[in-house]
Amino acid sequence: MKYIYEHPKTREELFQWADGRDLILTGYFFFDRGDKDQKSREGMLRSILYQVLSTRRDLIPKVFGKFLVRELPQPQWFITWANLSSAFISMLGYLQESKICLFLDGLDEYRMIDRVDQYTEEEMDLIYDGTNEDEAWGQSTWIADGHGEIVQFLRQFKNRGNVKVCISSRELVVFEQGFRNFPRLQVHEHTAMSIVQYCEGRLTEEAPDLMDRPDFVTSITGKSCGVFLWVRLVVDMLLQGHFDGNSKDELLKTLDSLPPRLGGKDGLYMRMMQNVKREYLPESKRLFQLVMHWDKTHQNRPLDIITLFLAEPGHLEANSAQKLRARNDRVLFKSWGESQPQWTDLQRRLKSRCGGLLEGTDNIQFMHQTAKEFMSRTYLWNKIFDNFAGFVDESDLNLATLSGLIRRLKCCREATIKSESLQDPEVFNGPSELDDETPDPFEKLEVPDRGYELLDSALDYACCLRESCDRFDHYVELLDELDNAGDQLTRDWKDGLPGSFRQTYIANASWTEFFIKRETPAVHPLIAKHAARFIGRLNPGNSNLKSFLELAIIVNLDSYVEAKIRGKSLPRLQLQSLLLLASRPVDLKWQGQKYGMWETANPNVSEMLLQEGADPNCRDTESNAAMVSDEGWTAWTGLLQTGDKLHMGDSTIEKWISTVKIFLKYGADPTVADTIITATWPHEPQYEKDLADIMELISKAKATWDPK
Repeated sequence: MKYIYEHPKTREELFQWADGRDLILTGYFFFDRGDKDQKSREGMLRSILYQVLSTRRDLIPKVFGKFLVRELPQPQWFITWANLSSAFISMLGYLQESKICLFLDGLDEYRMIDRVDQYTEEEMDLIYDGTNEDEAWGQSTWIADGHGEIVQFLRQFKNRGNVKVCISSRELVVFEQGFRNFPRLQVHEHTAMSIVQYCEGRLTEEAPDLMDRPDFVTSITGKSCGVFLWVRLVVDMLLQGHFDGNSKDELLKTLDSLPPRLGGKDGLYMRMMQNVKREYLPESKRLFQLVMHWDKTHQNRPLDIITLFLAEPGHLEANSAQKLRARNDRVLFKSWGESQPQWTDLQRRLKSRCGGLLEGTDNIQFMHQTAKEFMSRTYLWNKIFDNFAGFVDESDLNLATLSGLIRRLKCCREATIKSESLQDPEVFNGPSELDDETPDPFEKLEVPDRGYELLDSALDYACCLRESCDRFDHYVELLDELDNAGDQLTRDWKDGLPGSFRQTYIANASWTEFFIKRETPAVHPLIAKHAARFIGRLNPGNSNLKSFLELAIIVNLDSYVEAKIRGKSLPRLQLQSLLLLASRPVDLKWQGQKYGMWETANPNVSEMLLQEGADPNCRDTESNAAMVSDEGWTAWTGLLQTGDKLHMGDSTIEKWISTVKIFLKYGADPTVADTIITATWPHEPQYEKDLADIMELISKAKATWDPK
């Protein structure tokens, strides 16, 4: 349908039909696995109304006139079926001089919006995959009635000479009866020759010694019902049987026994999973769990086959409750090409464990959306993996995936920063101290996409675990190992720098300095003009992160941060620097990438640091805890001046207010607050109560303030 809908010839033919009149072409694709708007008649009409009225805005006051004479109604009332269908029919009335063509795909995936949560997986599979569809429909009359409603709605267009409708659907009984007198075509009647050519081509090329090929081609074509995916899978099974030495009679018997449908408890996918050896099923379950969890959290990020199998055993060594697999892996970088023997073996293993439903190497995916839907059915999943162990919960899955990503970082050459990305290293044999004349070694650095992808994915899983992990010690150790693996990615590049420069500036640099760019919001101009001598020299706005701990603070890995600072007697300068990070909004960007994240004040970490000895009023100009005052900069005044950034949302304001309260609790100077807040606070009505609350807190703090 998409092919027909978008093909230029479709529009050419419709222009001839329009014969000079205005042509309106719209499409809607029902999708069972989508949200309510993607599979309901209400969603269909909303989409069509939007497509048409976006180009004919003059019709909006006519079609929706009754809604424009008073205050707009609540959306829930406005988008009822009665109102939408009335607006749709009204719109058609105003378009009698136009020609309209509607393309509606997947009519069988239509759902009644008021009962959308009552469709069970078993009912739908029975309808689509049962051998007796009349019997199936008899068990779910209300579902059939719902499809009957959409049939009646579409049949009304037969009397409108300016409207054409093209629909597609499985051959369900209700549609067969409802549209029996309308022009139609059955796809499988037009694809038989293409299927014959496909079968002939593959069998000739891959099994030239197969006897009586025409018999197999005829059998497959006749049973396929025009479904190319079914044909592909059956040819795969036939070839495997031939390679296993099966006779012609055995192969034909197998073909005869194969179900003609893909999904459901008696379909071809179930047969493929039943062919997986029983002893492989625990590993199979874990592989499917990992891929499906990855799809849910990282839909646009590749999961390569090596990462998948490094994650599959879990994060702990076999027969050990403490030893991390990631910690025991040696660092041995190999390119994807150098790793071909490994991933070629893993391809065979993936097929034998997952029945062919998962495929790929550099990006593991389900071989088809219908296969993914099949494995998403809870009752089918339980039937396949009954009593077989897999990952217990989401925390287990996150730990395993985080472990797999770390292990992959230790062997992925494409993730490393290469020394050849350094342009003319001799230029660094210059001044002995870093000044304005010294070239910036990061300026032309080529950060590899694969490194960014693996590190960013690992951080995502670390964030997923920050509140739900019941294995805290393992979590901390894994993040330490992630930090170690990240440093390995930069070692090659650092070794390519001239010795003097490397020892002076780069020797102890963390991977975060190479991979991540930090952009702290600038100082408010009303504050900055009073301390111009400090701007530029001390403002950390564009400096890179110095450690993984700093990154962990910014992305709110609070439990990990607590394990690293609580009771560790960190140096005072480090505490001050970390306090600045925890108390100000920070914008992070991956080097060379548009993607980043904007993080706000972290009250929990701020309080930890203050409890450990950080000073909110520190004016040490040698530390990074810089913010404006006549004598120097403090974390406290830095926190106050970020009030003008609070338009980001309610959660931002709440975090900021909580952090201000914590600073006052631990001795922040209230006497400097009035001027800064007055200058920076966003003067908007929705923030007036918050401003009043803050000013009251500051007033109370002044009453007990002791500058000593």
